[in-house]
Amino acid sequence: MAPAPQLTEKLEALKEKNKASLPPETVAALEKAKAEILSQKDIEGLKVGDKAPDFSLPDAKGQKVTLSEVLKKGPVVLVFYRGEWCPFCSLQLRALEVAFPQIKELGASLVGITPQKLDPADAAAAALSYPVVSDATGDTLRAYKLLYHVPDELKQVFLERYKIDLAKYNGEGRWDLPVTATYIIDASGVVRAGMVDLDYTKRMEPADILSALKALRK
Repeated sequence: MAPAPQLTEKLEALKEKNKASLPPETVAALEKAKAEILSQKDIEGLKVGDKAPDFSLPDAKGQKVTLSEVLKKGPVVLVFYRGEWCPFCSLQLRALEVAFPQIKELGASLVGITPQKLDPADAAAAALSYPVVSDATGDTLRAYKLLYHVPDELKQVFLERYKIDLAKYNGEGRWDLPVTATYIIDASGVVRAGMVDLDYTKRMEPADILSALKALRK
């Protein structure tokens, strides 16, 4: 079976489309916010060789997904994303849905993690063959060194430019987001590959995920 369609090309096209529509003051606000986020501590993510912290988080139906239990079946691909409101995340989740049969063929599981509140009526979650879970408290995101607080400049862009109130989307009304990340974790719970990037328009290619999983079988 051929690899999943190139995700990076689609993300880049969406990025350029969005960028073209932004006024200079918004671009300046985004750059200032990025600098402030970079100054925050403990957002560098896990490194290859690190032990993946265990978690037990609910899916849209309220059923708990526990990492240590899923690992008993084999390797796990963990994908940390911002929320269904993010078009870049939607592209990634759909690309992973295409690649999911191949991920399963390699004996691995796939779990998405978001700070967004989920419910049974969540159309995005219902359309996926793999579980996505909600980290309402941010404790798991914090344990994986991915949680940052949204600066005031960025908060204003969300509210005024995009009409997105993260407090309504996120658990506990938090204005926090994850650095987008993907980890390939072996059956012993150790990170063997991955990608962490503060630039939310960049995500790990499904083809690279599949390559990492194949490497675990050698």
